[in-house]
Amino acid sequence: MKRLKKKSQPLTRRRSLSVQTLETRQMLAANPILQLPGLAHGGMFTDLNDTVYFAANDGELWKTDGSVAGSQLVHDLGSAEESVRITITEMSVFNDQLVLTASDESGTVDLWVSDGTNGGTQQVYEFGGAAFSSDGVYFTEAGGQLFFSVKGLAPDSEYEIWKTDLTSGGTTMVTDLSTPGPYSESPRNLTSFNGELYFTAIDPGDSETDGRELWKSNGTVNTLVTDVNGPDGQLVGPVIANGELYFGTRSTDGSGISSSQLWKTDGTIGGEILIKDFGNDAPGLERAVEFNGKLIGVVTDEASGTELWVSDGTSAGTGLLKDIVPGDTGSYPTNLTKFNNELYFSANDGIHGAELWKTDGTEAGTVLVADINPGPDGSYPYGTGYPGVFAEGNNRLYFSATTATNGSELWSSDGTSQGTELVADLVPGTDGSYPYSMTFLQDHLFFGTYGINDGTFVLNPSNVDSIFAVSSGDTVIKAQQGASPGSLSSTAAIALPGNLAGRDVLTADTNGDGISDLLSRAADGWWYVSESAPNGDWTPFVKHVYWSTSYAWDEVRTGDFNGDGLEDLAGFEATGGRWLVSSSQATGLASSSIQTIWSPTITWSDIQVGDFNNDGRDDLFARAGGNKIVVAKSTGTNLPTTTWVTLAATEEWKDVLVGDFDGDGNDDFTARANAGGSIITGLSTGTAFSVSTWAHWSAAVDWSNTRVGDFNNDGRDDLITLGAGNRWMVVGSSGTAFGSQVTASWAASLSFHEVLVLDLDGDGNDDLATRTANNQWYVWTAPLQSINLRNWGTWSANVSWRSIQTGTST
Repeated sequence: MKRLKKKSQPLTRRRSLSVQTLETRQMLAANPILQLPGLAHGGMFTDLNDTVYFAANDGELWKTDGSVAGSQLVHDLGSAEESVRITITEMSVFNDQLVLTASDESGTVDLWVSDGTNGGTQQVYEFGGAAFSSDGVYFTEAGGQLFFSVKGLAPDSEYEIWKTDLTSGGTTMVTDLSTPGPYSESPRNLTSFNGELYFTAIDPGDSETDGRELWKSNGTVNTLVTDVNGPDGQLVGPVIANGELYFGTRSTDGSGISSSQLWKTDGTIGGEILIKDFGNDAPGLERAVEFNGKLIGVVTDEASGTELWVSDGTSAGTGLLKDIVPGDTGSYPTNLTKFNNELYFSANDGIHGAELWKTDGTEAGTVLVADINPGPDGSYPYGTGYPGVFAEGNNRLYFSATTATNGSELWSSDGTSQGTELVADLVPGTDGSYPYSMTFLQDHLFFGTYGINDGTFVLNPSNVDSIFAVSSGDTVIKAQQGASPGSLSSTAAIALPGNLAGRDVLTADTNGDGISDLLSRAADGWWYVSESAPNGDWTPFVKHVYWSTSYAWDEVRTGDFNGDGLEDLAGFEATGGRWLVSSSQATGLASSSIQTIWSPTITWSDIQVGDFNNDGRDDLFARAGGNKIVVAKSTGTNLPTTTWVTLAATEEWKDVLVGDFDGDGNDDFTARANAGGSIITGLSTGTAFSVSTWAHWSAAVDWSNTRVGDFNNDGRDDLITLGAGNRWMVVGSSGTAFGSQVTASWAASLSFHEVLVLDLDGDGNDDLATRTANNQWYVWTAPLQSINLRNWGTWSANVSWRSIQTGTST
């Protein structure tokens, strides 16, 4: 079956675009779904009509639906000026279109509009050099108009409030705040309130020393709302809470002494009310957010340092929330984010370093959530932007945190210590991938990374590789990597009902949630399915589809034979040569039909499932009569079978296995000539196999337990095999040959009952898991460079196990 695999990348530090389906899960692995050229910048993720757009690589606008086919370049904004580097600097949505700003190396800024197509992406307006400040243009919709702050094209232009209807003629400056004279008022903090635009700007007055004040605009004129700041005064905010605008001021008097205050206004001229004067040398309320009808933000004063304060809009109700670090040092809270009726933030209590905290708005309810990086250094959780917010989705918070073991990586939390965990170690080791621009859109978390691998990665939290088995007590168990690396954690999944006692169980994703469901056929011919549940459990077995008890059903396989994303069930009865396929639907297994007939007079062997023409539909592969290799290529409704290649009849062919050995998306096959030792590979063209010799193994060695897996995460399948003296050998595929070899001898006393290939440790490399005669599980975790055998745990020696196979679980 076809799998998404991460392609190899040059060892240079890159930015990467990532997407994660949000579920509760263990640590995950990353697999690329898109390769971005050059120094890709994954950021400004924006949702338009159920498609996510982002900026990448020299002014390129991209879009993705989170899939390979749905990720593509929309428009290269710099294609007409290839010698000039173009950078998309801001992106928003207005009137069902994308609106963007793009800057060249000189600082000249253009306004662009896109409907999400190449032809529908057009330049609208050109502004002057250094047209925007480092804070951006602040695209803000208010009263049905789109406002922004930018510098005009004229030589004496300064930063002003502009508006646009997404046409050239409709892109105009509202009024010139700097009249008279070309003096920059730097409008900032654009906020929509009561149908008008509010912003902060320096009051031009009659000199260049007047402070920053609160203004508003209706799209025709700009009006000064407050005049409360002194010379060189600053204004923080505004923030909306309880139907009012809150803002902080800070100014310095003629003697050089500064003071700060917290204000609120109803938005009318002269409607401001002083709430609190924080005294001298104290910045005003910063990074403030509305929380349960109150305002919580950061204040610095001489007594407590920098800590969280809370205000209900009155002087008496404004005060220190909690002195996290007693004394005047302060805990420096950042990343204030509302989540599940609590406010989360990062803070340094002087003991644990900067870690994840939360508050319910009370002193007693302000507590440390998790000590992610034990010790005084802290993990410094941070989110997106400045001062930063964490991303929220699927009832979890997502953020970047740094540990001594993993470096800076993606973490998540449900608000409890035990529920705070590493999502994925994208750059294994201590370097870290430094996730940024975390944005929750379309039930996915999009984010950028810096790391040794460039590209777009999908983190599929459902695809945690696991081992499934049925005990002699008829209980299905799952086993996956435990909380401690190098250990196997086994738990009961579900008990088989009485009518399935003693029966085998298959794993297949029949409902398309990315987690294995459990299938078993009762003695009366009915197939029963236990579906995976969102909480990680399995539902009771339910009767789905009937297969006649008149046939033995010699072979049973699972695969997505119609390409709908749901795995189906296929059975072969050798007496009549018929293949019966029961398709998975939203209601379960149904719609059984005979899809192909193989000759009952031919011996069929090595029956496997793979996608041999990369069309998203699984096909059947088999050896017919000893040397003919046939493929039943699915059309979606039937499986017409043809011979793709005929092997030499003079050889006894062993280890006939399916895998994508050249990484082109088509599954191929490999086989070993028992007498000659040649390892041949048949590369799929989509209609036939092109066969050549890829390696030679000693014909004197009795090779066994040969398996296929991508052990170095380069997108090409490799081989692992067991030779004489319990000596394992891994041979890596170069795409044209099996070249690199790694060998290691395991204890001669070990005998193997099962040999499974799966990614147990979640690093993207396939691993080898083997069960010995005394029920010990030995695991080799890739990469290809070495074979390190470790004992991961022991299953009960008093239990007989059956139906041991791989699958996925949360």
